Amino acid sequence: MDCKTTQTTKVLSSQTDFNASVGLIESCQFFQDNMCEFFYNIKCDGVRLVPACHAFWAITKNKIRFLDDVRWLDEIDITTNLCKLSGVRLNLSSKIECGGEAKMVCLQELCAMDSDTRKLRLVNTIPQFPCDIESKEAYSDIQFDKLNFELTDNLVEEVKVNSTNIDFFGHTNNIEYVKMMYSVFPSSEIKKIKPREFEIHYLQESKEGDTLGIYRKIEENQVLFEIKKDNKTLVRAKLIFDRLI
Repeated sequence: MDCKTTQTTKVLSSQTDFNASVGLIESCQFFQDNMCEFFYNIKCDGVRLVPACHAFWAITKNKIRFLDDVRWLDEIDITTNLCKLSGVRLNLSSKIECGGEAKMVCLQELCAMDSDTRKLRLVNTIPQFPCDIESKEAYSDIQFDKLNFELTDNLVEEVKVNSTNIDFFGHTNNIEYVKMMYSVFPSSEIKKIKPREFEIHYLQESKEGDTLGIYRKIEENQVLFEIKKDNKTLVRAKLIFDRLI
């Protein structure tokens, strides 16, 4: 079963950053949206799975490499396919192209999670997942790194998860964590940052009402992020960037 999902869309103003470009947050949104459509096309999306078998797909890792700018009103093609499958997880490879040239590439790792117990499930416990699905070659050579750092003295902000941060699955949406991390920068600084590579690992979930600590450490051309709840790490991320003059 060939499961490649491609959609063509125009970049709207609401999908751009302070520089009228598809920035860090917006790129995560594009790739997440296409990932969701990928599962919809194989009739295995979370909206179907929760009532059918009490499960949904949870992103555990995401890595994006920025190759070139994508700007307001550009017409882009977003493509996603399955590039790796094991008993407990699957990897999706994606790319954003404009005019036939790759502008961003992405690797996502996902696991099945039980919507009741919130524990991970084996892929073969999801009866809707197609057993004849084919893995394709990845669109890039991206590999996940080990984000083993611990930020203890770098708390910059505390935020409370509210109703607008919660998604269909009852927990803080993946994109909301990226927004929380980026929000600790003033807009004047974000305008000077050109993302080159971003990797984020989702370790535990949070829910409405939770208070989260945002930790940040800047090292030359990279920023390390950590989000914690009650001293337990929920999310780690690393952003490599060029500083614009």
